[in-house]
Amino acid sequence: MRMSDYVLVTRKFFPETIDFLKERFNVFDNQKDISFDRRQLIDHMRDAIGAQISTSEIVDTDLLDRCKKLRVISNTAVGYDNIDIEACTERGVMVTNTPGVLDETVADYALGLTIAACRQIPRYEMYLRERKWEKSPFTDLLSRDVNGSVFGFMGFGRIGQAIARRAISFRGSVLYHTRNALPRSVEERLSATFVSKQELLEKSDIIILILPHTPETHHFIGEQELSLMKKDAVLVNMARGGIVDDTALVEALEKGSIFSAGLDVYENEPDINPDFFRLRNVVLSPHLGSATIKTRKAMAMKAAVNLAKALDGEIPPDLVNPGCLA
Repeated sequence: MRMSDYVLVTRKFFPETIDFLKERFNVFDNQKDISFDRRQLIDHMRDAIGAQISTSEIVDTDLLDRCKKLRVISNTAVGYDNIDIEACTERGVMVTNTPGVLDETVADYALGLTIAACRQIPRYEMYLRERKWEKSPFTDLLSRDVNGSVFGFMGFGRIGQAIARRAISFRGSVLYHTRNALPRSVEERLSATFVSKQELLEKSDIIILILPHTPETHHFIGEQELSLMKKDAVLVNMARGGIVDDTALVEALEKGSIFSAGLDVYENEPDINPDFFRLRNVVLSPHLGSATIKTRKAMAMKAAVNLAKALDGEIPPDLVNPGCLA
């Protein structure tokens, strides 16, 4: 590698990740965690041969055409809807992600968010903090059960199946909807039943979204879908902002069309719909599904290894677009 060549790291990562890269490459890091605007991102990436990025950075045709030295984009996440995969493939730019290392951590968080939304834990914690607890009413401050619920999964990949394993311990039954039914062995192991989208919406007590955000799944849950859900249903979004029409969800929560929601992702995050803040029947989380020390360190290092292998002339283990090698 020429001394003028470098790799760009767009976010603050753990010191061991930066050290790993610096042992191999010239590195332009961002350990001050400055939020690059579009112009700054392109300026910093213009002469980079590779970049380790987060989902906050958008990689599109405009950026790729301005950053012609790029050979690999290593996304420090499982999802990659922030990257134009087709455009990268056409230009021979490898794209990698970080599957596998965060499945169980996200599943734990999803279950916690589900319980919080069903039992309204944040709402009643606030009730206590506001010193409103003067007696213990028998018929007020009520919520809904998690145990014995029908769990409906929109998307049923590794993370969805990990959540389902936890749901079974609550004596829950599992429905799922994906593009195609999974092998019978998987269904039997998780006691899961493949159903249509409409049937899942109509029959589920708790609906968990854990599917990719694509043009086909944009606003996958909107006004019509929300109207099909049970009045005491709970919606949990662990997937990506944009899969739910947030404006329609706010309206459904306001009207009491569904019981509650638990959200870890939003449209236009971090600039989320401000109407969510005034609702008491929604649990809000700032996209923290994978945010444990162990898992975030593993994600960062996995992305760095993908980047290093790609630049060393190897096929990285988590290559998203093998067509770029043709």
